[in-house]
Amino acid sequence: MRAYRGRALLLALPLKSVVQRFAFALLVGAALTVMILSRAEPRLGDNMRGAVSDAAAPILEFFSHPAASFASLIEDVEAVLDVHEENALLEEQNAALRKWQSVAEQMSRENEELRRMLHVVPDPEANSLGIPALAVFPQTPPERKTPDGDEALNPDNLVCQAVPR
Repeated sequence: MRAYRGRALLLALPLKSVVQRFAFALLVGAALTVMILSRAEPRLGDNMRGAVSDAAAPILEFFSHPAASFASLIEDVEAVLDVHEENALLEEQNAALRKWQSVAEQMSRENEELRRMLHVVPDPEANSLGIPALAVFPQTPPERKTPDGDEALNPDNLVCQAVPR
């Protein structure tokens, strides 16, 4: 049995060498033959085309799977890039929100300071009714009134005297 393998190999090597050496010429010859046959007998060309298509379909199906995997890889990379762009947009939005949060905190501190300066005492009756506001009517003594209203900006006496009515 071993001698048979050796003889087959000895016969196949020269044949392989010849096919490799003349592969281009053989393919050009096959192409010319197919063209001449398709002109001479169009039905034969159509039948041959159908047979080649039927034979090549499973082979192409097999080799299309790596291409589909590569396409899937490309889609995954694009998705990662989309996530990166969306992340950058969200970071910009977060920065804007942090800015507005600091503004709101500053206004809250300012509001607390103004309440302290006015010595505001929440009305328990208003709170029990669910009214979150307190009405005050500022009154400035006539001797402190100026055309510019400077007394209203005095940090020690913001609205001079608050008199509830």
